[in-house]
Amino acid sequence: LAGLSGLPQKFTDGPCARGMILLIQGKTLFETLLLNLMRYTEDEPLPRTGEDRPAWEMADPFQDNRTTPRGYLDYLTWQNRRILLFPEETSEGTIVRRMTLAPGLRLADGITDPLKPYRRDEKRGLLPLRFSEHRALWRDSATLFNISLPNSLAPRTLAWLAELVNEGYLPSGMQHTVALGMANDQAKVEFYRTEHLPLPLIYLQEQQLINSLRSDVLGVAEEVAHQLWGAARTMATYVLALQADSENAHQPAPEDLNRLTAAWGIERRYWSKLEVPFRLALEGLPQDREGTLIHWQSTLQHTAWEAFD
Repeated sequence: LAGLSGLPQKFTDGPCARGMILLIQGKTLFETLLLNLMRYTEDEPLPRTGEDRPAWEMADPFQDNRTTPRGYLDYLTWQNRRILLFPEETSEGTIVRRMTLAPGLRLADGITDPLKPYRRDEKRGLLPLRFSEHRALWRDSATLFNISLPNSLAPRTLAWLAELVNEGYLPSGMQHTVALGMANDQAKVEFYRTEHLPLPLIYLQEQQLINSLRSDVLGVAEEVAHQLWGAARTMATYVLALQADSENAHQPAPEDLNRLTAAWGIERRYWSKLEVPFRLALEGLPQDREGTLIHWQSTLQHTAWEAFD
């Protein structure tokens, strides 16, 4: 992560430091590597020159203090730190007890990672999607898996996966994704997280399924959560001011309402019970849309009442 270095130049972020990396997980390490190796051309996944190679094959990866990678191999081994070891000779041979770090290469803005999902901010442009302490990744799955829209913000690995299916190299079944990352406050790491999501590959081929996932599954869940929040807010109002609906009655302060509803944690209880039912809905939607949605709506109603109780 970026931060002070003790030198005039500050440390910069490593390419993987901010945002999450989304990988396709195979049955073995070898299969996982193959599923995430996108076609390598002059322009994809990053524009490249004839000098593109891993850092350990370069004569000097820090030459010219460049800020733009020479290609995808250079990007994957980007040296944002310099490490200096202090070897010592002993009777048992050469050992290293001390080392020091210094800032390395600074990556230019605007270079997008093909393994990361992004979101578009009106003021700051493209930003990598990050883990949130209060929001599980499955709630953003419709955006994550949507590769059909122009200027899609989904990881390019998913478009590559769809291409493998369309060209007959990969069977159109189920794959699994794993999202890796952390949340941080500047140089302070708040938490690390790994999340797994099933991915029926038909979602990468049929836009109507993505639309149904967004509106009929996730959208309805968000609407129920909004109604649940309103019910909790109303209940908190009468706990703090029993006669709140009387004319000219005292109304609780918003900060008091916030504290009380936060202590109850009703929405947290609601969302925490929905991850497994959502996975079942995600897998069931392509086979039986109507039956899946009926069961999902019933699950939402039951879960909301249980959380409220």
